[in-house]
Amino acid sequence: MRFQATVVTAPEFKLPNYKNIPVECGHKVTEAEIDATLDVARSNGDFVDVPERAAQMEDLLVIDF
Repeated sequence: MRFQATVVTAPEFKLPNYKNIPVECGHKVTEAEIDATLDVARSNGDFVDVPERAAQMEDLLVIDF
């Protein structure tokens, strides 16, 4: 038995020293900004239980272990 296969692999590379890169944090998020963002997120739709069907792609699931 003979076969030929083409396998695509990621190139090998050396990761540079990233642990000492300086980062500037210029903006502090306020409670008012957080509340405003949450209000917008909550107003974009309603969550509805759909017990008569299985979960599908794009569904939001809330799972409690």
